Amino acid sequence: MRKTSSLHCIRDLFMLALGQRQSVHTSQAESSPQKGEDMASKIRRKVKINGEEKWIRANSEQEYADKIAELYQVCSVTVQSSQGCEHNFGEYVSKWFDLYSKPNIEQSTAETYRRQIDNYLISTLGTLSIEEIEPDTIQELFNSINGAKSSKMKVRLVLNMVLENAVEDGIIQHNPLKSRKIRITGNESRATQPYSV
Repeated sequence: MRKTSSLHCIRDLFMLALGQRQSVHTSQAESSPQKGEDMASKIRRKVKINGEEKWIRANSEQEYADKIAELYQVCSVTVQSSQGCEHNFGEYVSKWFDLYSKPNIEQSTAETYRRQIDNYLISTLGTLSIEEIEPDTIQELFNSINGAKSSKMKVRLVLNMVLENAVEDGIIQHNPLKSRKIRITGNESRATQPYSV
């Protein structure tokens, strides 16, 4: 698994280096030379490596390519270490909630999402890296939840949004929750009693 991650990391870095000139657009402020600098000799580009944005500064395209290659080597070495270029799920889901979810939804929905995150996602998957989460891991999560199917579907909703965000950030290539193997079962919710006045 780690060797594959390392190869993906190296491949992604070289693809980034090769396609950088076409894919990165710098603003006028980013590309403007500082006082006394030669306009054509300074490069300042933002790149995204394993979901993290980094700025690379160089005096030439060759220096820029060398710095990209160096970042790939660092990534390759760290993937083989115990932590690697992996992203802790607990930290990632908390950041996702605070940055993307909570500010853009109603308070009651935010409270429901926070409850799903705290009670199920972080308590079960919080110590794993996002890269370690597979369909089997997700099925074990749903199997461990006692309760109505509707409760499990709320957990699924939040987990799906987090994993889709990780795909968009380039941390994982596909969302493991989309596997056809995953089954969510449970009791039907109890009917709400009619209100009387």
